[in-house]
Amino acid sequence: MDYALGQCALQHTHCSSEMEKFYQLSKKMEEALEKVLDPQKKGALLKSFEQIKLNHREYLSHLIRTKHQGSCYRFVLANLCPGEVVVIIDYKMKVELGLRTRENQR
Repeated sequence: MDYALGQCALQHTHCSSEMEKFYQLSKKMEEALEKVLDPQKKGALLKSFEQIKLNHREYLSHLIRTKHQGSCYRFVLANLCPGEVVVIIDYKMKVELGLRTRENQR
């Protein structure tokens, strides 16, 4: 996690076994999709598979960011000096309170 959000010049010799399984499965799926004969169906399946891989990558990114933010927050709390406070601001909060009674939900 230390290098997930930055640069690392070290050579890493191992990978998470769960991620290794995912990459192996992904490769097998791509090989199977290449064998589909119907070009339209093959194109649609490849497009769907690419979207699935993108969603998976974004989900993993979200998990890493969440863990990183949590560890930074704990670090800051543990190192507060007397007279210091932590202020948490949600930058996506609605400023126009009272103008909208309901948000659209996806």
